Amino acid sequence: MTSKTLGTIVEHLLKGNPLPRALDAAGMTYAHFETCCRLDPDIREAIAEALEQCSRDTPAEVQANWSSPNAVDQAPDEPDEPEEPEPIDPSIHCPLNKEQVAAEALELGPGMFGYLMWVDEHLSGFGMPRMSPWWKFTLQSFYESLKRWLVALVGRGGGKSTTLCRVAGTEALFEEREVPPGQRWLWPFISIALPDANRRIIEIHQILEAIGIRTEIKRTNGRPSIELVDINHQKIEFMSLASTIAGVSGPSTIGCIVDEEAKLKDRITNANPASEILASLLQTFRMRHNIHGIRCSSAWTSAGVHAQSIRDGDNAVNFIARIGEQFLESVMDGLHEVATYEQQQGNKEGYDRILKFCRTVDAKSPCVPSWLANPTMTAIGLRTEVEALPADALDGYSRTDYWLRENASMSLDPKGQKVITLDQLRGLADANRRINAPRNSGGLAQFDGLSSYDPRSVDHRGPGSGRCI
Repeated sequence: MTSKTLGTIVEHLLKGNPLPRALDAAGMTYAHFETCCRLDPDIREAIAEALEQCSRDTPAEVQANWSSPNAVDQAPDEPDEPEEPEPIDPSIHCPLNKEQVAAEALELGPGMFGYLMWVDEHLSGFGMPRMSPWWKFTLQSFYESLKRWLVALVGRGGGKSTTLCRVAGTEALFEEREVPPGQRWLWPFISIALPDANRRIIEIHQILEAIGIRTEIKRTNGRPSIELVDINHQKIEFMSLASTIAGVSGPSTIGCIVDEEAKLKDRITNANPASEILASLLQTFRMRHNIHGIRCSSAWTSAGVHAQSIRDGDNAVNFIARIGEQFLESVMDGLHEVATYEQQQGNKEGYDRILKFCRTVDAKSPCVPSWLANPTMTAIGLRTEVEALPADALDGYSRTDYWLRENASMSLDPKGQKVITLDQLRGLADANRRINAPRNSGGLAQFDGLSSYDPRSVDHRGPGSGRCI
């Protein structure tokens, strides 16, 4: 080996190149190099010094190739740049491995509950809070009941929307169904106002992202939706719907969530349209057996179909969420802690009010407090928060009663007012139409002295009459 050849090899080694590449640059085979090193101690020493000098700054995997006899005659190729995988379109293909997910879910629980726990595990790894013990207990009991509807009365801040979005995502993705070609079945979210339902779509989007499904939120006429296929490659869609009868008429659904049902309000009649909405939703189920609906709300008045369903209790299709024996102590501790607080504040009426409510609470009670459904909160903490509200923000109630309704889930009727149901309101309207026999104004009573553009005027002749007085 000439000094020039040795210098070329040493130069490349000092640059951090592996030995095969240095030999290639010097035009020498590994066998020739090995012979030279064995016969000439100076060559061995020069190579050893070069390796020692640059070893501190050279990765171990490169050093492993410096003297590898398996790549003798040619330097290794430069590593290829990793190719970007083709993005998967979730609207036509689900990226989840069906068999793998099923196996992992089965280890966490039976049936759909196991899939829900699988989703919960993945969301926890994504930084989202886990479902509370009470929600897990309730949902497992609901699935075991094999009933159609979960009806829950849960205090404000009890994790209703967050938890039920996980239920919606789980059932929509993993339930068995066969969607006919050309159709896409819906999972609707129905809330007090469309913006509330829209927020559920955003939550679903985050859930899907966390479990590895990249989706886009589409906005048609300001209404967000997410189109994708389930794990069985059936076309589905999440959509927010207005809390109107027309809004829930027509589409085939794969389930639904009615949020804050007790507070739904029709913009025209100012009455709660929940009964009509439920009737329409039932028709969208098409009597398919593998569909669940969730009707959830915080407490409001004793009127309305949600409160009525809670009072009626469990039946062939409704599963009423209840406190549960293992959670009763936590509920009672919270109630007694707040009762003591009221007593210390000199509020005997509030103290007596809470103790009276306590006598109605047991393990089968459907009044689920906020601090049970969401144990990150405390009963006393929620009560003291009410002190920040001005008196005119309490709906005419005492602070104790306001807390009992909002957080202890005790329904309260408006003071001094008679609660009128939607059916009663319609009955009044029908009676008014019968009393005021129609003339030419669609049933409205007519009066002298009103402007002709007023439909109650005896001179009103409708639009386009040309008459104006």
